[in-house]
Amino acid sequence: MNFKTTLSRILKDPLLLGSTLVGALLLVTVYITLYQNLVVQARQQLVDFHYGLNMKVAASRVDSYIDQQRQQLASLAAQQSNHRQL
Repeated sequence: MNFKTTLSRILKDPLLLGSTLVGALLLVTVYITLYQNLVVQARQQLVDFHYGLNMKVAASRVDSYIDQQRQQLASLAAQQSNHRQL
């Protein structure tokens, strides 16, 4: 049995045609659902995870910068105090 014969048989029989269309629709629905759950959600979780890591790195860098500025300011204040005492 070849493809043309099978296709013409499906198209002639309303029950086979309906069953084929319903089956195809179910397959597409299952594919979309699985794709959404397995691929898109997993990708979104990775993006959220890496975004969180990037935010932690950025916060750490800002904290480090503020600490450096605070140390420089304290050093300048100490130098000013020493110059005033002289």
